[in-house]
Amino acid sequence: MHLIKIAVRFSSKESENLFIRLVPQAIQAAKNYSGLIAVDFWRNLADPDLLMDDSYWVDESSADAWRRDPFHQHLQKLGSASLIMESTTTRWDMKGEMCVYHKCPVCGTAGTFKTALTDWSFATREPARCKTCGYVLPVAPEFSDAVARSCLMNRQ
Repeated sequence: MHLIKIAVRFSSKESENLFIRLVPQAIQAAKNYSGLIAVDFWRNLADPDLLMDDSYWVDESSADAWRRDPFHQHLQKLGSASLIMESTTTRWDMKGEMCVYHKCPVCGTAGTFKTALTDWSFATREPARCKTCGYVLPVAPEFSDAVARSCLMNRQ
């Protein structure tokens, strides 16, 4: 199984509302891919300005096919061009690697950080710095010990 967790903070309430209006279309388009198991959008209770997205895929190749989808690419370009102030994407695979993507809200630089699931605290607890401007990127509070432990247990 391949899990993609996304945390997004928007540049304005209007941007967030536009994104939310596009969510049903995105879910419908993702359902065209046979590898999609489920997708959930929800608000982070600890930080209500953070919109969360969890998508569960049969495998990484299914998730990659969705990433190459023209509608999905259009949404990504729209988000990075104007809607999204900051975004963190974490790709959990059951092979033992976690990849965290950050977009800096100050300068817009995107960076990817990889770590082994056995050392998940690197990406979830210790802040990373933007490679361009040095801004301390936020640590997503939704990654709890329980989430990491359950992912590790599912690999065994």
